[in-house]
Amino acid sequence: MISQDTVITEPRLATPQHRIAAALVDLGFSFVTLGIGAFVWSMVVWAQGQTPGKKLLKIRVLDANTHMPANWLRMFIRQGLIPAAFNIFWYLPTIINRATGSYGFSTLGAICLVICFLISAGFWITDFVWLLMKGHRRLVDYLANTIVVNEATN
Repeated sequence: MISQDTVITEPRLATPQHRIAAALVDLGFSFVTLGIGAFVWSMVVWAQGQTPGKKLLKIRVLDANTHMPANWLRMFIRQGLIPAAFNIFWYLPTIINRATGSYGFSTLGAICLVICFLISAGFWITDFVWLLMKGHRRLVDYLANTIVVNEATN
């Protein structure tokens, strides 16, 4: 039972600007370290519900229901598997070309590439637009059932 002295507060959500800045830090760090340093650091901080950029900017990924930091597996799903699923469409033209025995340019492969680009772009645009909506949750946040909070003021 919760006493009357207990104050229940909702976590302070990270702003879209804060989240975009963290993503840019992650991108820059990946570029500077040729992906290797960013990958290694990510493997460590994912266990704390963060990426390198989120750690530097003091924001954290939490389970949307329990408000506990996302564990390593949840971060792997959120940062790895869901974005990979968004981009799986890019591999379909290659699969079609190999299945038809055409390793060069084919009309079917080109049509498939355009369709796949539109589907993938649609996912990423939706993901970004949702970040700007009330609650600041991206599509990946909904799929992984997470929220991103600002810990700099806590």
